[in-house]
Amino acid sequence: MGNASIIISIVSLVFIAAAGWSVWISKKNPRKFLEIHGFVNNCDEFGCAKIRKGNIILVVLSFIGYIVIIYKAAGTAFAWIPHEWGSINGDGDFVTLRSIICANLALFGAYYFTKIIQEYAFLKTQKIDSTTSRHPQ
Repeated sequence: MGNASIIISIVSLVFIAAAGWSVWISKKNPRKFLEIHGFVNNCDEFGCAKIRKGNIILVVLSFIGYIVIIYKAAGTAFAWIPHEWGSINGDGDFVTLRSIICANLALFGAYYFTKIIQEYAFLKTQKIDSTTSRHPQ
């Protein structure tokens, strides 16, 4: 394994770890997940807090992690498509049909997966808020 493949593996692992952390935090602490994604306004009498750059970086890393995970899974699922099937792009390079399908599926799948876990966090936060408002402590 060359140095480039080791670096790519480490970077992919960082993306996958960010995606796993994002899914875990949406399950364990949905309010924090929504704060990181910028859906909860932290406003007080002095104004509203801006979204931190670290939160933006986490969201981007987790989104790229979803893309990596879905791309690898789709590559395995579509392994039956022969490498000879494909087309030539504008640069004259041959692009396999499998890679085109996997890339499109990864991009759109990551977008919809992000929307699904955001909706999950919204619903779970509403459920937590409704149960705490009925039972004050």
